[in-house]
Amino acid sequence: MIDESPPPRPVADAPRQASDAPREAPQAPAAPEDWLRMSDVLGSVLAIATLAVAYPVLDLLGRNAPFFAARGATWWEPVLLAAGLALLLPLALVLVVVLVRAISRRAGRISLLVVIAALVAMIAVQALDRAGPALELAPEWLAALATAAGVAAAIAYRASPGVRSGLRLGPLVPLIACGLFLFGTPVSRIVMPAASAAASPIPAPSAFASTPPIVMIVLDELPVASLMDARGEIDADLFPTFARLAEEGVWYRNTTTAHSRTAKAVPAILTGNRPDGDQIPIVGDHPNNLFTLVSDAYRVHAREAVTDLCPDEVCNAPPPEEADEPEETDGPAAAAASDAIAERVRTLATDVGVVTSHVVLPAGLRNRLPPISDGWGDFMPDAPGAGPPPATRAAITTTAPGPGSGDVYPAEEPGGSLTERFDAAVTEGRDVEFAWLSDTIREHASSDDPHLFFLHSLLPHMPWEYMPSGQRYLDAGHVPGPIPDQGWGTDRWLVAQAYQRHLLQAAMVDGAIGDVLAALEDTGSYDDALVIVTADHGVSFREGHTSRDLRVDAIGDIAAIPLFVKFPRGEPSGTSDTAAETIDIVPTVIDVLAPTQLWSTDGRSLADPDAPRRSWQRVVGEAGVVLTAGDGAERDASLTYKLTLLGRQGGIDGLFSRGRYGHLVGRDLDDLGVGGRAKAHARLVGVEEYADIDTTAEVLPNRLLGTVVAATRYTDPVFFAVAVNGTVEAIARTYDHNETQARLDVLLPTEALVDGRNEIALLQIGRGPDGAVLQPVALAGAP
Repeated sequence: MIDESPPPRPVADAPRQASDAPREAPQAPAAPEDWLRMSDVLGSVLAIATLAVAYPVLDLLGRNAPFFAARGATWWEPVLLAAGLALLLPLALVLVVVLVRAISRRAGRISLLVVIAALVAMIAVQALDRAGPALELAPEWLAALATAAGVAAAIAYRASPGVRSGLRLGPLVPLIACGLFLFGTPVSRIVMPAASAAASPIPAPSAFASTPPIVMIVLDELPVASLMDARGEIDADLFPTFARLAEEGVWYRNTTTAHSRTAKAVPAILTGNRPDGDQIPIVGDHPNNLFTLVSDAYRVHAREAVTDLCPDEVCNAPPPEEADEPEETDGPAAAAASDAIAERVRTLATDVGVVTSHVVLPAGLRNRLPPISDGWGDFMPDAPGAGPPPATRAAITTTAPGPGSGDVYPAEEPGGSLTERFDAAVTEGRDVEFAWLSDTIREHASSDDPHLFFLHSLLPHMPWEYMPSGQRYLDAGHVPGPIPDQGWGTDRWLVAQAYQRHLLQAAMVDGAIGDVLAALEDTGSYDDALVIVTADHGVSFREGHTSRDLRVDAIGDIAAIPLFVKFPRGEPSGTSDTAAETIDIVPTVIDVLAPTQLWSTDGRSLADPDAPRRSWQRVVGEAGVVLTAGDGAERDASLTYKLTLLGRQGGIDGLFSRGRYGHLVGRDLDDLGVGGRAKAHARLVGVEEYADIDTTAEVLPNRLLGTVVAATRYTDPVFFAVAVNGTVEAIARTYDHNETQARLDVLLPTEALVDGRNEIALLQIGRGPDGAVLQPVALAGAP
C-alpha cells in the first residue's frame, strides 16, 4: 500500500547548549622556513663570496691593467679570470653545501652558516686592515673583531627572513662585478681591442735613407747618479762599459724620464709621446711605436718585460722563407701551442692566487707572501728543475695613488720560504735576458736584412742578488731596512747597505752590456750600429721615504736617468748637457733613419743641432706633474746625497770601505791591534760554506747574515770587522737590537774568496788609546 499522507511537519531545533558546540581542531604549528633551498644557498654564497674575494681582487687588477699587458694577454684571459673568481669559486662553495645537505639537512644548515661567517669575516678583515693604521689594532684584536662580525652575520642570516630574501638576488652581484671589471676599467681595452686608438700609416722601406742595425736596451730602476763618481763623470772602475759608451757615443747626462712608473715610462720611450693617464701599455693604446715604425723595413727581435707594444705579426713573424708555409694543425707545433696556452693559464692562476692572498689577508700575514707591489708577474716560481719562467712581470699597485705612494720593498723575512722561492723565480727569469740578446745578435746581425734588437731588462731592479762578476750570493731575498707599507726606515746604515747592493748589481749589468757590445763586434756590426741604452726611471734611497717618492729634494733620484746613444760610425760623440727626455729617443732614431720626420711626436731629435732647446723638463709621478729647470741641478743633488751616504772613493773598493771604520778594509789582521776575545758569540747563515768554495760557481757565500749575542744589553749599535783569510774585507754593524741580541748583515767582495778552504773571522771593533781595537768573536760553524 502506498502511503499518501503528507510528510511530517518539521519541528524547530531546540537551542544548543554551549557545551554541546563542536570543538575546533587544534592548529598545527607552522613549518619552519626551508632556507636550504637552492635559491637561498646560491644567492647568499654568490653575493657574499663576490664581495669577499672576487670584487676586491678584480677591482685591484682592473686598476692595474699592466698585469695583463705584461703577459701579452688577449681577451680570453681577463674573461677567464673574472668567471673563475666571481662564478667558479663561489659555485664550488655552493657545491660543498649542497653535498653536505644531501647527507644531512642539519649539517647542511651548519655548513651554510659556516661559509657565510667565514666570508663575512674575510670582508671584515679587509675593512679593518685598511683602517688598521688609524685604529692601531693588534693582530689578535683584528682576528677577534673579524670573527665576531662573521658570527653576527651568520646569526642574522639564520634569524632574519628579510636578510635571506634580499640575498636571493645574489646571482646579480657577480655579474655586476664582472661587468665593472671587463667593461668599466682599463682592462676593457684588452677585452675589446677594436676600441683602441688608430695607427698612423707605417712607413715603407723606401722612406728610410739608411737602415743600420739598431740595439736598444731599457734598464729597470737605475738613476744616473748611480753611475757617477765624485767628479760627475762615469765611474769607469765600477762601470767600464758605461764609460765606453760615454766615450764612443754621446752621454746625455741631463736626461729625465717621462714617468716614475714602468708601465708609463717604457711606452713613452717607445713612442716619443708623453704618458696619457688613461692608457695602458698595449699596442692598441700605443699603435705608433718604434716596432711598428720599422716593421716594414726591419726584422724585429724584442723582449718586453712589462709592456706589450710589439704586435704579434711584427715580433712573432716567421722568417720570410717560412712565411708562406701552411700552419700546422697537428704535430709538435700544435702540441707546443697547446702547452703554451696551458702554461699561460697556470701562471695566471698562480699569480692571481698570490694577489688574492694579498687582498684578503691582514698585513701581518701579507709580509710573508711574495711581494707584488715591487714584483712583476710570475710571483711564485716553477717547480725545481722546471726551467726559467717567462721574463714578463707586471707591477701591482695595491693602494690608490696619492702623494708619497710608491714602491715599498718587502720586509725582512730571513728563511721565509715564499719570499726565497719568489726571489729564485725572478733570478731565473732575469739572468738569461742579456744572454738572449747577445745570442740573437750573433745569429742575425750579420745577415743582409736590417734588424732591430730590443730588450727591456728587469735589471738592476731589486731583488739585489748579483755581484759584479755576474755570480749570485746566498740568501739574497730579504732586505734589512724597509718598514712594511711605509718605505725605508730611519737607519741610515741599512739604507746605505741597500744602496751598496744596488750598485753591485748595476755593475753586473755593466758587464752584461759589455757582452752585448762584444756580440756586435763579433759580427762586424758595431761600427755601423745605432746603440741606445737608457732606463725607465730611477730609485731613491732616502730614510723615511719610499723608493719612488718624487719629493722636492729627491727628484733627481727618480727623474734623472742615464741615456747613451752610440751613433753609426761613432759620430757625434762626447758628453751633452742638453735638457733631454726619454720621449726624445724615437725622434732621434727617426732622424738617423730618414731624411724627414715620419711621425709626429712630443719629443725632439737629439741628433738635430737645430732642434729648439728645452728650458724645462717634465716628469709625472703618482702625485702629479713635476717640472725641473733642465739644468741638471736635481741630478747633481742626487749625486751629492749618494756621495754623502757612501763616500767619495768610488770604484768597487769604495763600496766595501764605507763608514766610520772603512779605513780598516784591506788591512791584514797581523798589522792591526787584535785584543782578547769579545764577550759575545755569533751565528751567521752561510759561514759553513767557507770550508770549501768553488770560485767559479754560479752562487757564492758573499753574504753573511745572522745574530750576535752579547753578555750585556745592547744600548748602541756595535761595529764589526769581517776578515777573510787574514785580511779585513768589510765592516758590519748591528741592527734590530733586542736586549742582548742583535742582527748582522754584510756582503764580502768576490775577489776576497779563494778556491777551497777560506778562513772567516768576525771581530768586534772598540776604541783604544791608539785607535780601533779588534776583539775576535766566537763564530759558530766557521771553518
